[in-house]
Amino acid sequence: MAWIKRNLFFLLSLVAGLVLTGYCGYLFSGDLKQNAVVNTEFQGYVTQYNALQKKPVYPSDEHIQQAKAELGQVTEFEDQVNKAFSPYTPHPKEDEKGFSEYLENTIAELKTQATNASVALPDTMAFGFTDQRGKLRYPLENIEPWMQQLTEIKALCNILFGAKINSLAMFRRVALSPTNDLILNPDDTFPASKVATSAETKTPYKIEFRCFSRELAAVLDGLAQSGNCFIVKNIVVSPADVKSLGQNPPAAEPVASAPPPPPPPPTSRRPDAARVAPPSGGVLTMDEILALRRARSAGGSGAPAPARGGTAPASAAPAPAAPSTALQQHLLYITLSVDAVKFN
Repeated sequence: MAWIKRNLFFLLSLVAGLVLTGYCGYLFSGDLKQNAVVNTEFQGYVTQYNALQKKPVYPSDEHIQQAKAELGQVTEFEDQVNKAFSPYTPHPKEDEKGFSEYLENTIAELKTQATNASVALPDTMAFGFTDQRGKLRYPLENIEPWMQQLTEIKALCNILFGAKINSLAMFRRVALSPTNDLILNPDDTFPASKVATSAETKTPYKIEFRCFSRELAAVLDGLAQSGNCFIVKNIVVSPADVKSLGQNPPAAEPVASAPPPPPPPPTSRRPDAARVAPPSGGVLTMDEILALRRARSAGGSGAPAPARGGTAPASAAPAPAAPSTALQQHLLYITLSVDAVKFN
């Protein structure tokens, strides 16, 4: 005890050192465990890296060729879309005077094209711009939309004149607004509205013309094959004498049925015993045989045969039947509603 008392400070220091040594050992053992976990994870990454190093180079030549082929397909599809939805011919920027001159030149150009294509037009045809002709003042905000409508009308008329229709009766457009579009002629516009979105603008038109079915097919084919986008919304086909959609086609007059053909004259038949036969010990001549065959062909097997040494009886040939009409074309009156689509 005396030694402990004399060396108390030394003994306490020794105990504190042992405690600190144990605590440090505890911490060191935890670090060893954490180091083992990290080492295991690192070895996994090394193994994965070595496996990636042994794989072929990515992207491979096969993947590159496949990507090029897909890019070619996308480019081809984009070209087809651009052909079907190509923009309209850009129109010039005009002021009031320039628009008036451009309008008159466009109407004169379209009438010249119709004359060259042998398409009849009314004398007052202005392609929906009757009230805009000869004006000195125009609403400035309407000039640009009117120019776009003239561009679309020219594209539609090129299709109609190219199809060689017989006559163009009416060309109606949609009014920009009922107040400032200078609407006086009811035949220039029809009740509809332009549809504008962030991606596209649809402008309705109504066209009335006369043609045959072949020209109508050419018009529809021209709209489908056009580089601009046209959507046929409605088509009404009436007889050509119907002037407008509101009239009904005239009722067909009853056709009197033709009288039945008269019954054929009775054929005189002779009994089999009375048929001409060669006399005993004699033969018929060649003329008599031919006459007998002609008589049988005309009157049947019971037709009388010519007498020996005589001539064949004259048989009346049946009258030829009147030719029947297999296909009869009628002039049609077409009312076509179409939307011109412009992508913004």
